[in-house]
Amino acid sequence: MQTSLKFRSFRPVWGMCVLVCCSAGAPQQTVRGSTPWSGLEDTADAPALGVAQGAQRIESLQVLTHVSKLNTFGVTSTLIYGPTEAILVDAQFRNSEATALADQVAAKGKKLKAIFITEPDEDHYMGTAVLHQRFPNTPIYMTADALAHFQKVSPRQVAGAKIFLAGDAPDAVPTPEVLPHTHLLVDGRSVEIIPDSQGDVLDRTNSFVWVPALRTVIAGGIAFNHVHVYLGDSTEESRQRWQDSIKRIQSLHPRVVIAGHKKSTGLKDTSQVLIATSEYLQAFDAARKSASDAKALVDSMKQKYPDYGSEFVLVCSAAGSFNLTPEQIKQQFGPGPGC
Repeated sequence: MQTSLKFRSFRPVWGMCVLVCCSAGAPQQTVRGSTPWSGLEDTADAPALGVAQGAQRIESLQVLTHVSKLNTFGVTSTLIYGPTEAILVDAQFRNSEATALADQVAAKGKKLKAIFITEPDEDHYMGTAVLHQRFPNTPIYMTADALAHFQKVSPRQVAGAKIFLAGDAPDAVPTPEVLPHTHLLVDGRSVEIIPDSQGDVLDRTNSFVWVPALRTVIAGGIAFNHVHVYLGDSTEESRQRWQDSIKRIQSLHPRVVIAGHKKSTGLKDTSQVLIATSEYLQAFDAARKSASDAKALVDSMKQKYPDYGSEFVLVCSAAGSFNLTPEQIKQQFGPGPGC
């Protein structure tokens, strides 16, 4: 999720009383499983990251999800792990959140084989600076298209984060490597990267992760769970392609869907998340057609989704939809951080 104006910034006073998944004393969201499923099957001839072809070891997997506070959009990071190995999906935004995430990963005591970033927006990758320090031998991956986008926007995004977050933002972030294969293994079990779909990035650089043995999808910025969906860089046409991405995930019949953004730890990760995101996109399109200005659009969506978090995201979505300048945003919504 990123804004289309100078740089993205955040309103820290909104929605800060949110649980952080897997922090000390907080319940951990864990999904367990050991039964293969006929979605994207383990393939003996597919190259697998760090595992010799023909390996026969098959172990059960689990996932653990960290949910950030809403002042960083409730962004999620998910560890997929087995008895000895793990892969981390997404890296958090603030240094403090990334540090908490790194502590949780280290506490599992697994070999961290890879960190995969689902999209080239700063709230998903900025924490790689902290994670790279903690796990210097672990490669950080993006798809080739996502990396090309990252190289264009990351200098501006890092500079913007330094202005807003000060000491809670890194001075620089490592440049990811191109994902070498979309078929990975964790302790012999498949982890499939479905690359370059349409989500909250205007370019088709949103990927999602499918874990067949758990019937689990880690959806990244394609799905949102009880928070306003970031649409500031989208168009009516891209939102239609986004609906296609949702349908593609639904075709896998997942049992668990972990959204890229989530209001709180306790919310369930079910396929209902996909339906809710799809309905939100439709509602936004309908409200946009009838709204006279960005404020009217925000008011309409707040009325329809009164309990959704990340109101600042909705403001930026409406501002982007009406192509507002920073000055116009201030006129309609009052002083505060720009989108």
